[in-house]
Order: sequence, then structure tokens, then C-alpha cells
Amino acid sequence: MRPRYLAVYGRPGEAFFTDPALMERFRAAAAGSPTWENRIAARFLLHAPRYRRGTLERIRAPMLFSLAAQDVEVSPVFIKGLVAGLPHCRVAEHDAAHFDLYHGAVFEQVVADQAAFLAKALDTG
Repeated sequence: MRPRYLAVYGRPGEAFFTDPALMERFRAAAAGSPTWENRIAARFLLHAPRYRRGTLERIRAPMLFSLAAQDVEVSPVFIKGLVAGLPHCRVAEHDAAHFDLYHGAVFEQVVADQAAFLAKALDTG
């Protein structure tokens, strides 16, 4: 069957993301990408990526999780619970919302955290 689409951002009842604070960010993303469309196949919601228990324990590489403390899209409490007690996992939590991690001063701090983590993981200083 052909997919049914819903808007990525818009009004409640019509879109996946409805927070008015995000509207300008989505408009800017759309304006900066000639191929992006404000739509997503509704069936994505039935098959969205989910964590499978035991995955983090099987990975041996060092991992950094950059979390937004006020995230409503991804639960920081859930992620911190998953990595608790795993010596190869580190959490860098920021006083921000989900999309704030990708913009402005919070983004700069996330990048600095990631660069420092990578340098330490590669033992480059």
C-alpha cells in the first residue's frame, strides 16, 4: 500500500512535532534544504528505532551519550539507567531540551565534550 503521511512539524493533531518553540527551527531546516519535505510516513511510528536489551553490554568501544536534561523525545532517565555500571559508557548531560543540542552555545559544548571524549578514547591527549 502507498504510505500515509503526516507533517513532521505543525499543529497538534496534524503533526509529529507540535511544540511551537520548534517551529522556527524546522522552518529554517526546510529553507536550507531544497529536497526536504515536511512529511513523514505514519508507519515510521510503528517501527521507530528501539533499544534492544543487551546491546550496550556487547559493544566494547568507549561510548559517550550526550543527553538533554529536559528532553521529551528521548528519556534521559532511561538512557542513564541503561549505561549505569557500564565502564565503557559515559554520559554528558546538558541543561537543555532535545533540539537545543544541535544549536548555539549548547551545541558548542556538546562538540567540545565529544572532541575531548574522542581524544581520551584515542589517547591523543
